[in-house]
Amino acid sequence: MNPDFFNELAKRLEHQKTVALVTVTQVKGSAPVAPWTVMAVFRDGSILGTVGGGRAEHLLIERSVEAMGAGESFSFEYPLTPEEGFACGGSISGNVNIFMNNRLILFGAGHVCRAVAAAAAALEFDVYVVDDREELRAHPSLSAVSGYLCCTPGQAFEQLGCGEDSYIVIATRGHEQDLQALREAIRYPAAYIGMIGSRRKVAQVFGSLRAEGAGETALARVYAPVGLDLDDGSPAEIAVSILAEVLAAKNRGSAVHMRDKPNTAAEGDA
Repeated sequence: MNPDFFNELAKRLEHQKTVALVTVTQVKGSAPVAPWTVMAVFRDGSILGTVGGGRAEHLLIERSVEAMGAGESFSFEYPLTPEEGFACGGSISGNVNIFMNNRLILFGAGHVCRAVAAAAAALEFDVYVVDDREELRAHPSLSAVSGYLCCTPGQAFEQLGCGEDSYIVIATRGHEQDLQALREAIRYPAAYIGMIGSRRKVAQVFGSLRAEGAGETALARVYAPVGLDLDDGSPAEIAVSILAEVLAAKNRGSAVHMRDKPNTAAEGDA
């Protein structure tokens, strides 16, 4: 294996925390690639390396991007026949392994989401910000995010996907934008969905979604108003309260004081 490939992969993973590693484990007959060739595929469809090009590689890239959205590795086998755009007539098979950080998708780029983004990046979340204001892309607080998408919530989910490794926080610049984001978010199996707002606003948004046919099971998954009751109302402390709740969901924590948590046999008197 080429050490330059892994050196370059390490550099890219500093900014793109999720990757699909495509490994060709077996080649039958004539093929434009050798066994144990590796290609990296990133969420945006960009690649590092190649497994021979052509239709087989194109399909592997498409499937890998989908697999990253679902968080599921898979095996593959492709015939390299004239019907598939190859003249060699052999076949390739192998595995695609998904390696991913927990991903935080923030809808909104205002004060609160910027504070959440900065703190979450320090916690090594793979952070994506979705907002329709292009001018906020270069804000210093967003310098560590993996991506800034200036698009609608629906378009964002189409690009990013959303599996059980994803955590969603909705804190946009307006009621209607929050509604749009939550409408899309509850369609996906995210590990956590939180929405900022007063209880009155939450009731209005939920009422609108119920009128559209959203079920109670879907709405019950939403943490709204978002966060734990521990902040002073400033963006920085609101961000802490939100991320505390996200971490409780991620780590299946109880969000109780450690002093009040029942002792376990594993802890003993340590």
